[in-house]
Amino acid sequence: MNKKISIIYSFRNESPVLEELLNRTIEALSGFDYEIIFVDDNSDDGSNEFLLEKSKKNNKIKIITMSSRFGQAQCLIAGLRQMTGDVAIYCDADLQDSPELFKEMILSWENGAEVVNMVRTKRRGENFLKMILTRSAYLIWNKCSKINIQVEVGDFKLLDKKVVEKLCALREEDPFLRGYVQWLGYKQVNLPYCREARSAGKSHFPFFGGDPIETFLIGLTSFSITPLYITIPSFIISMLVSILYLFFQNEFNIWLYLVALLLNLQFLCLAVISIYIGRIHFQSRRRPLYNIRSTINLKDPEK
Repeated sequence: MNKKISIIYSFRNESPVLEELLNRTIEALSGFDYEIIFVDDNSDDGSNEFLLEKSKKNNKIKIITMSSRFGQAQCLIAGLRQMTGDVAIYCDADLQDSPELFKEMILSWENGAEVVNMVRTKRRGENFLKMILTRSAYLIWNKCSKINIQVEVGDFKLLDKKVVEKLCALREEDPFLRGYVQWLGYKQVNLPYCREARSAGKSHFPFFGGDPIETFLIGLTSFSITPLYITIPSFIISMLVSILYLFFQNEFNIWLYLVALLLNLQFLCLAVISIYIGRIHFQSRRRPLYNIRSTINLKDPEK
């Protein structure tokens, strides 16, 4: 029986690479029954129009267009909920994750893997500082939570259909996909690969922009309450510093110093608590993850 492969690309404003991406994806899936689902996060550069023309000639090309910007993870989940294949592969649409790797991933799935994680052994075009900070983020995630996300495992994965169903059943408003997949478990296999530099266009995830910082905080607070306990060692350290300072000073206004110390500690506590209150606020709203404006070549847009 010929299994069906679902490829899901979440993107925004990737018109410079879409034609090459589409051609290489179709070539990589030669011999397979497949569908390619493009989830457009409200692009305004002509990407949607290009894909619309392609979908008229090939009904295996399917398009989900968001009514506004909702984010990469939300778009990926929208694609996963619409897939009709036996297995899903998702990754970025900027050609840094090569479609030529799909066959190797599918082979691992055919050999029994239920999740295939692609592990970046090299990341071309990335600056040294970004690499250090990225590795630090993974280290903090793993030290502060009960899950273990392997360093250099991102959002380039293959998931069996039963894993997709469990993933799509989650209802958190700010989904942290790489953490969820690890948390779900199943039989997971890691495959090494070299991540390419962008072939065209500009990155939509500048490291010092809001997206990487937000992703780090979502990942940290999705699976850990460790930041809530930072106040305890912080208070102890502050008190020790105060005692040492007092010990080496002849004249010192202790009351003024203690007031300043307590105020700083309160600010730290409020900062940590506010992160969690913010997540409680978002989750309590129970808004949908996304809102679809239109679909092409898909039968059930409300699935």
